[in-house]
Amino acid sequence: MFQVAVCDDDPAMHKILQHFFMCMSVSESLDFNLQFFLSGEDLIKSYSSQERYPFHIILLDIEMRELSGIETAKLIRLFPDREVQIIFLTNYPEYMLESFEVQAFQYLLKPLTYKLFVEKINKLCHYMRSSVSHFLSVKNKTEHLVLRHSEIIAISKGENNYIHNELCIATDSHNYFISGTLKAVYEQLKYPFVFIHRSIIVNLVHIRKFSATSVIMSNEQEFPVGRSHAKSLREAYARFIISRFQEG
Repeated sequence: MFQVAVCDDDPAMHKILQHFFMCMSVSESLDFNLQFFLSGEDLIKSYSSQERYPFHIILLDIEMRELSGIETAKLIRLFPDREVQIIFLTNYPEYMLESFEVQAFQYLLKPLTYKLFVEKINKLCHYMRSSVSHFLSVKNKTEHLVLRHSEIIAISKGENNYIHNELCIATDSHNYFISGTLKAVYEQLKYPFVFIHRSIIVNLVHIRKFSATSVIMSNEQEFPVGRSHAKSLREAYARFIISRFQEG
């Protein structure tokens, strides 16, 4: 499911976009969860008040009173959240040049047409599901999930794995159960994810403590370290810490 913020000071635009997303959910078999904001200030407050970054996509009106869409986007880009995708809504195409400064994915000209809306949103959803982006796209029994790499803590074989090929994806807010293999999921993830056991993959970002026999993750969950993986985990974590130090 894609988490979407719509920020526009015109309530009528909220209704139009809600209808567009509803139609697109049916026609394109995509799931969207929408939140609406009437000002850039309200959107920034929502970002500031949450421990994790809540949106995959933000549709942002440029010509808003007080805090403009461009100014709002600049503030959003000050957060460590580099993965949220911004689409600007505007009446004036000349704003397109300014949108490059805040790494906007696309812009939509008002009045919106459903055909162009679907084209742009489909393009963005395809990008976010592709291997070049920092998202894991998987499906469980009820919905299509789009998870940020940064929010995934660990992936492990579920209790029913040997019967149903079940995997448990632990994030900072939920545990998601899907059907699949660890190898297939790892191919979508790669670094900074590592195997610590034949049935467990962890995100190095979320390791808080580790020893030769176990790791404790940011959600306080403890996982065993396989004997054959202890050395490779130690080396991988050392490289990770060094790279973080160099980035800082």
